[in-house]
Order: sequence, then C-alpha cells, then structure tokens
Amino acid sequence: AEVVIYASSVSPDERVKMRRRMAAVECVAVIIIVGVVVGLTYKVTNLEEDIAPWCLIPFDKQDVFARCLCSDNNTADGLELKRNETRFYDDLQTLLRNESVITNYYTIDSCEPENQCMLWESNYIRRNTSYDIAQLMLYEKETAIQAYILCMVYLQFDGRNWQQNQNWLNETVWCDWFGVSCSFLSRITRIELPANGLNGSFPIELSYMPFLRELVLSRNPGMAGTIPSELSKASALRILDLSHASMTGPIPKEIEHFEILERLVLSNNSFSGTIPLSIGRLQKLRQLYIDSNHFI
Repeated sequence: AEVVIYASSVSPDERVKMRRRMAAVECVAVIIIVGVVVGLTYKVTNLEEDIAPWCLIPFDKQDVFARCLCSDNNTADGLELKRNETRFYDDLQTLLRNESVITNYYTIDSCEPENQCMLWESNYIRRNTSYDIAQLMLYEKETAIQAYILCMVYLQFDGRNWQQNQNWLNETVWCDWFGVSCSFLSRITRIELPANGLNGSFPIELSYMPFLRELVLSRNPGMAGTIPSELSKASALRILDLSHASMTGPIPKEIEHFEILERLVLSNNSFSGTIPLSIGRLQKLRQLYIDSNHFI
C-alpha cells in the first residue's frame, strides 16, 4: 500500500527512508502470514502423533469412494483412522481372512477396494458404538462380516451412480439402507436392487451371507461377471434373480447346494455351457427361468 506523507517539513531523503521502512514492515508481515499458513498446512498434512497419515475416508459423503486420500494427499475434510482404531482394523482383517471372505493381506494405506471397506467399517464402528478402544470381541463377528460385504456390494457395483442409494454407507443401520431388509438382530435377509443402475462384476463377497433369503438384482444391464461357485454357501437363498443383465460363464454345478431354493431366474443373460443336471436335484424349486442365454 502506498504511504502518503503530509508533513511539509519532511525532506525528500527522509521520505525515501520512511517508505523503505514501511516496505520492510510489509515484508515482515507477509513473511509472518506465510509462516502461519505453512504451519497450518504442515499440521494438516502431517497429522498429530496419534493420527497416522493413512487414507482418509470422506465418510459423510455419498461419493465415499470417489477418491482415496492417501499419504501426502491427506486433507482435513476426511475422517482420520486413529491409532486405537487400528486394533479393530487388524482384528477385522484377521476375521475376514479366517472366514475366507478375503484371501489376500492388505496394508492399511492400500487403495484396494477391500482395504477401503475395512477402513470404512472401522470408522463406522467408531461412530456407532460407545466404547473408546475398538476390539472385535465387543462387536459381533456376524455383524462385522455383513457390514463389510454390503460395503463391497456398493463399491463393486458403483453405488455412487445408482438410481437409488439412500442411506448406503452413512451412519444408519443397514436395515434402513435402500433395498436391504433384515430380520431379528439386524440379520440381512433380502437385497433387492432391480433396475437400479448396478454396474460392475458380481461380487463374490455375497457368498458369505448365511441368512440371505432373497437376492434380486434383475434388469441391471451393467451387471457382469460370472456366478461364483462359492455362492452356494449362501444356503438360505429362496429367491435368486439375476435376469436381464450381462452375466456370462456357466451355471456352477454347486447350485445343487441351494437346497431350499424356490425361484431361480437367470434369463436374458449371456450364460453359456451346458445346463447342470444338479438343477434337477433342487427339490424345493418351483420356478425356473433360464431362457435367452447361450447354453449348448
């Protein structure tokens, strides 16, 4: 800013000196401001001692997986996973490996979807429980697995772009998420997301839902992949509807393990190979639709 000198008694040399002094003061002020900004930036990007610089999950946003804020890209708009929560994270990963829900080991700074879901769940548990140090023994194994699987469904099927995704991955209990129904003890019994814009490969994680009775994902042309043989582990299924999609590959022979399956709808896909004879051993099956495929 220009300094105007009104005193007529000040000589030209003194005016020059005064302007230099004012310029020096302004420079010092700028340096101080820059130092404060740098200090704040350092504090944000180099989190306090009890917060490691891992991925930050923008938990409160629907596009929770739109980005993975890792390492030197940390920002203050994320939700930090604090040190005491790593105990839950480690136990959760051990549980998922022991139950064969995951087969690989993931580092906590990984941007792989499996790791992002474990980080999300660690934050979810912290926000929905009252204890300070999260230990898996305080959180039911069954519930922990369900939360992880739903997170993978959302991520694998590009949940950000679904036509309806109300409440998914927010702080409400998943029984209130769009298309999800539960029975007693918040056990997931139905996932129903027909014509909802699902896009991606069928997640193998759905195989590990022992109380799931109805899985209806029909009329989602963007849904691709194969039916995993592991899906037979979801032995409580009564209704399986994957029609009008882009599924490929054979119908797994393990389908015979769906002992109480009543309705199987796989029409209008690109399934191939031979129709397994094991379908004939499904004694409870009342409705079978497998037309408009590429069976031999």
